[in-house]
Amino acid sequence: MRLVRLLIAVACILLGALVGALNVQPVVVNLGFAGIPANLGIALIVALLLGALLGGLAVAAGRTRT
Repeated sequence: MRLVRLLIAVACILLGALVGALNVQPVVVNLGFAGIPANLGIALIVALLLGALLGGLAVAAGRTRT
């Protein structure tokens, strides 16, 4: 089981590195009050990670123990 988790983790890291390497166009992430210059790959990966984190927090907050 540990080997399967390790292989999945390595595959996700390689996929993230591939997305970052293939999307090197410069973009500006506009937050309304500030603009953050970044590469498109980095912006995509950060958005994906923030979405997963916020989704996990929403699920954890929705679970109640009685």
